[in-house]
Amino acid sequence: MSKKQAKPPYVSMNLWRKLYLAAMEYQRLLPWKILSEDDLFALHDPISNKNHYCCVLGEAGEFLGLTLYRGREGLEMHLKIKENDSHLDESDLIELYDAIVVEFCKRKDLEKPDLKIVKSLGFEIPRHELHPHFRSHLPGLTPWFLSTEEVELLTLALQFATHHIKQCINDPNFIKSSRKKGEYLLYRQIDHTTTWETTWHQIVKLPAKQFESPPLDQEKIWVLKGKAISPDFLWEAATFLIPEQIIFDSDRPYFLRSVMLAEHDSGLIIDAEPVPSSSCPYLSLRNEVISNLEACEQLPSGILVRNANAFNVLAPILKPLGIKLELRPFLPAISQAQAYLATAEEGDFSPAFAGEGPDEYPD
Repeated sequence: MSKKQAKPPYVSMNLWRKLYLAAMEYQRLLPWKILSEDDLFALHDPISNKNHYCCVLGEAGEFLGLTLYRGREGLEMHLKIKENDSHLDESDLIELYDAIVVEFCKRKDLEKPDLKIVKSLGFEIPRHELHPHFRSHLPGLTPWFLSTEEVELLTLALQFATHHIKQCINDPNFIKSSRKKGEYLLYRQIDHTTTWETTWHQIVKLPAKQFESPPLDQEKIWVLKGKAISPDFLWEAATFLIPEQIIFDSDRPYFLRSVMLAEHDSGLIIDAEPVPSSSCPYLSLRNEVISNLEACEQLPSGILVRNANAFNVLAPILKPLGIKLELRPFLPAISQAQAYLATAEEGDFSPAFAGEGPDEYPD
């Protein structure tokens, strides 16, 4: 995995100035002392015509800032965390993280491109004070510097947030009135002016992801149906990111992704393959399942998966074969393998890992 120095996107100094000024005005209000992380509000983006969701960070006094969750998909991460799902791991959160974040941090936490922008803008921020730190988060990708579009969107979000916080300061009852179960106060800019209108916005359940996967051809079904099904023989199947393994072969670094099959009872890894960044991980999982069903002498009686996307992509091929498909939030064999990969050195992941049983994992 060769590293190359990816360059941050170009953004004009004029846009950076607007963003920094908006962030510093927001910071001066100390919004984390006024709103909790449950007090979300929404904004309408006139460019994309989508609704985004703002979360004030810092209630616990640790991470101070603002998260802008992009669209309904981005909001899903916040909702999952609030559900306190104990089965969510770091890989799951990275899969859901679709947001733009401003954090107010120490100067030593800024990278060279950040410091260069502050210097070019001529801002005199004392070293002991907190500095704005901006990053883009997209599913499967590492945190990265903002693009022009992201700078403009975050600037708008900070302006809306500042307006919202000031209303909460001026009218304590406004905070209570802006809380409504299942709905968020939605801000909408009026004709690109500095005035806004507000309405109530109700969130909807995120629809299941649709996959354009070709059906299993009849000849393959006929061949696989000729194999015996081994009773009580279960597989686990999953795709996941490996946050400790970062790939640097594109303009934006990303995390290595794997598809994996394992025997549920023994913990034996049947197959483990890296997924190309350009491929849909769930279609890759489908192909690995088909390939291993064709290679084995007896079919498993069931396959366990841990999310709806894996379930939806495998259901059409397993039902004709009489193989049960079950959704379980925790897969012990694959979780143990993930723990092993989290401790592996960079470059250790390879197809040769397939076939190692649990006794070979380090303690």
